[in-house]
This record gives sequence, structure tokens and C-alpha cells, in this order.
Amino acid sequence: MRNAQGAIAVLGGSGFMKDYPCERYLRDSRITTIYEGTSQLQVVAAIAGVTGGLVKEVIADILGKEDWHGEHPRMTKLLKALDDAIEYVKGREDSKTYHDLSARKLVDAGIALIVAALFVKAAEKYDYKKPALDFWLNMEFPRVRAGLEQVMSGYVGSTADFETLAPAVPAED
Repeated sequence: MRNAQGAIAVLGGSGFMKDYPCERYLRDSRITTIYEGTSQLQVVAAIAGVTGGLVKEVIADILGKEDWHGEHPRMTKLLKALDDAIEYVKGREDSKTYHDLSARKLVDAGIALIVAALFVKAAEKYDYKKPALDFWLNMEFPRVRAGLEQVMSGYVGSTADFETLAPAVPAED
């Protein structure tokens, strides 16, 4: 979706015309986010797998080995951060509410790890894929790690103080 939107932005108004395939790419990319339910429903479906340890199983399956940790320290470190965040969420008194609030960040971390494993597998087979792996690790992992740090902060002020942060628009006199 981001790529299609970027292509439209480059072409400007003519990007919406049928003369360019961008308009179809944008249309097609948008509908794929809807076919299987809304993005939030996708997160709700995925969070059970992430909190249940499925990420480790999928990575082991992709890499073809159970003990891959020593070979990929950055992935191991992010997986540990994900596990710590999951345990933190489960240990909270308001774990159900906080679980729902943190679900997207936890799922994002699981997805980032699985994509990294796919890049590792490709880079093992093809040397020219190594820059893509390096790019992913350097661009995506810090973003995901920041999300996990937010989860571990325990901050819920945005929901607890919603009326203060986003008050109702006053009616005109």
C-alpha cells in the first residue's frame, strides 16, 4: 500500500488515471487489507499466536533448525525483548485491557522477526540478498524495539485521560 501511494504521489493527479498501472495497484493493495477482515481483526487473530510462542516455531521452521540463536544475535536480542514484553503484559493486573492495547506492537515485533528470518534464509542462498537483510535489520528492528519499549513502559495515560487529551468539540453558540 505504501509503495502504491508513493507511486501515486510521484505521478501526482495523473497517477489516478488508468493510463498508469498505479491506480490499480493502489486499489488492489487497499482491498487486500480488507479481504480477511480489518487490520485490527487481523491483529486480534495474530496476537494469540505471538503470545503463545508461535514466532519461535516459525523462525525455526524457516531457518530449518531449532538452535539458530547463536548465529543471529540481533534476532535473538529482539526475540528476548518480545518475550519480555509478552511476560510483562501477562503479569499486569489489567492484563486483558493492556493486552488489547499492546497487541499491535507485539504482533509487529513477531512479524519483523519472521521477515528477518526469511531475509536470512534468502541471504544464505544468494549473496546479493545480504544488503536487503542488513537494511531490514537496521531500519525495522529499531522501530519495533521502540514499540516494545512503549509496551514495557506500562503507560496507559492515552486511554485513561482520553477525555482530557481529546475533548469533545464545543457546540457553537
